[in-house]
Amino acid sequence: ERVGAADDLEEALLGQLLHQAPVPGEHAGVVDADAVQQQLAQVGGVEDAQALVRAHARARADGYGFIVYDAYRPLSATRIMWDVTPRQYRNYVANPKKGSKHNRGCAIDLTLCDARTGEPLEMPTPFDEFSARAHRDYKGASGAAIANRQRLQSYMEAENFRGMSNEWWHFDYRGWEDFPVRDTAFDDIA
Repeated sequence: ERVGAADDLEEALLGQLLHQAPVPGEHAGVVDADAVQQQLAQVGGVEDAQALVRAHARARADGYGFIVYDAYRPLSATRIMWDVTPRQYRNYVANPKKGSKHNRGCAIDLTLCDARTGEPLEMPTPFDEFSARAHRDYKGASGAAIANRQRLQSYMEAENFRGMSNEWWHFDYRGWEDFPVRDTAFDDIA
């Protein structure tokens, strides 16, 4: 079972914001999918959290696991991300005036790993690479990377998540529009 090096989403988010790993280790900054499910249930809704658990079970049945990079994110963190992101990359970051799907607890950034070893599978790009290679329709990657991207997409779509066109790792839960934007601090999530 995959357990990330970071203890919680706050460490992973801070590492992402600062572009450095929050704790030492090969997979620093990643979070256990089961822990993410618990946090999503508290800030988003039980339905999307249960859908993530089902998608993860589908992957496990095939010998894969999830490595989760980001899920719920407080609105205040989105504001920081917007402020530090260069203008040419802002199409990859949610505008805090509207809030993001992450702020609603209805978005998740993840990849696949080997369930036995926890090693990430090859994908077209590393997580958070802002380039055309990260787009879902990019065909210049290796056959293995394209197959793994499609495999991840199939697990998530089977449980009512939809992928973002320019980020292979990002999935939104259906009905995200019905969830409120939240600014609940990580410390306030039980």
